[in-house]
Amino acid sequence: MLGGFFVTVVLPLAIEHYRIQAELEGLAAPLQNRIQRTRALGIALEWKDLEPNLPPEQNAAHLYHVALAELGKGGPANPAKRAAWVWKPGALEKSARALSLLEQAAARPHCFFPRDWKEVAEGRWNEIGRLKELLDLACAKAEFEARKNRIGSAMGWLKVAATIARHAGEDPSPNGWQVKVDLESLVVESLQRALDPGNMTPKDLGVAREAVAGLSGDPVRALEGELVQRVHFFQTLDSKNADEPDAGGWVRFVNQFSGAGYYTRPYRPLLQDPALVERAFRARVLERWIPFLVAAKASHGDKDRLSTALDAFDLVVTVAPLAIDEGERRLSEPREFVVMTYLEALANRRLAAQALDLVAFRLRTGRFPSRLEEAGEVLLDPFNDKPLRYKRRASGFLLYSIGLDGVDDGGVAGTWNGDVLFELPKSPLPKAPHG
Repeated sequence: MLGGFFVTVVLPLAIEHYRIQAELEGLAAPLQNRIQRTRALGIALEWKDLEPNLPPEQNAAHLYHVALAELGKGGPANPAKRAAWVWKPGALEKSARALSLLEQAAARPHCFFPRDWKEVAEGRWNEIGRLKELLDLACAKAEFEARKNRIGSAMGWLKVAATIARHAGEDPSPNGWQVKVDLESLVVESLQRALDPGNMTPKDLGVAREAVAGLSGDPVRALEGELVQRVHFFQTLDSKNADEPDAGGWVRFVNQFSGAGYYTRPYRPLLQDPALVERAFRARVLERWIPFLVAAKASHGDKDRLSTALDAFDLVVTVAPLAIDEGERRLSEPREFVVMTYLEALANRRLAAQALDLVAFRLRTGRFPSRLEEAGEVLLDPFNDKPLRYKRRASGFLLYSIGLDGVDDGGVAGTWNGDVLFELPKSPLPKAPHG
């Protein structure tokens, strides 16, 4: 009976243990060569590689810190309440110091918030998320100036808001990229409410174009940060789970990324040699990410080339027997995040740029065009590469993209999958805009 147990249970597990160990050793062997190749290509591998070492006079981060502190003095202590407070009467007067600091920050070319990289797995980068409070303040100031018919000042404050969005996108993380895309959409919404063709001059229009041009960018910086996070995944996972000794990083890795109810017993021998697992994981990540990041960088923001790079990446990230492959597969699902948010950002920028062409046409002729072609270059909807939809109205126009779902809803916005609109005049400001 004991012999039967050995043959049916112990021996298969022992064979599986040595098979997995041999496969891990094979994966780990080329690690140094891959590290050298990655460095030769100028691709970041360490957290320090992502730090730009900006001179203080070029870095807006400190000014944003002080501006947030000043905003907290004048408004509610709760950040969620403060987001709505900046739009209320009297809030701008109490925020004069914060507004002055935002003007100074917008004059600086870059922004980088120093942080403890050990927290990367947690994503505790509150400064990036809190930039929305400052962007709301700049947009509120822009719309206030527009209501007072000071259109030039309004466009200037929208340029400040666009700079805040760009600064958020300089953070080398998916978090920074997502915040940038969200902030850009808020700038475009505010532009719709602040535009007043009846009171604009060509100079005002030029400042508005500068603000829209300042929204440009692509997600390669975020992808570089994503690679470094994957390369250091085990370190950050251990740090994240340090307070849970009974379910530490290695056990959590198997449980979290092998799926609910997945049979994990064959993978438990992996936990006996965590250093080997880590080397194998890093080599596997570099094997997959080197060609992907090279292709993504070469796309230069072109959505089709970026999408092609992601298609190739998807092909090499497959479900394999090892837990290490399953973990990498779960971690490497950037398609929706990168491509869809990139298309969303492109749609907002193109809608804004096309709308400014329509406004320029009205400044020249006294009317909005009957067709987009009359206003000059017709910009394409990034979701289907067809011209943006345009409807002229009695007092303005409706311009829209078909949005994430790829369906033309006739210019009807939706919370998630409706069309993306740029309308003039924009609907009145709600009591609590942007939530």
